[in-house]
Amino acid sequence: MYVAAQRGQTETVKLLLSKGANIHLQNNEQGTALIAAARNGSYGTVELLLSKGAEINTQNDRLGSALTVAARNGQNRTVELLLSKDADINAQNDRQGSALNAAARNGHLETVKLLVSKGADIDLQSKGEGTALVAAYRNAHHHVVKYLESQGAKHFNED
Repeated sequence: MYVAAQRGQTETVKLLLSKGANIHLQNNEQGTALIAAARNGSYGTVELLLSKGAEINTQNDRLGSALTVAARNGQNRTVELLLSKDADINAQNDRQGSALNAAARNGHLETVKLLVSKGADIDLQSKGEGTALVAAYRNAHHHVVKYLESQGAKHFNED
């Protein structure tokens, strides 16, 4: 089901679910079907999986949550959908940090703006990376750094 979900093959996912596929099954490589679908912005498949009871805030050790992977890949429509269904905007794991960190690290300015506008904690310390500002700075995404500074993000040496 992971491959079908990631490819946005909504009808195949629907068929697999009708035949008893476990919507909560997770593997280390793809996470859950929801995470796999969110990763590539497979909007219709994400919508289907959520309507069938997929756990929105499930974390994968390697990838993070569905929101994190969508943000990391700049999938704004999917980010909006997940947030509208109460995804935890500040959830994080040890490898990917929060959705805001993931978007900042990869230079997705519009996704960063979306997350900030929806209430993401701009100064949240990621477990492995620091704040979104640090993530953007380390990856030379100066347009994201400038935006985060304009929103009041703290610099490295501030409390």
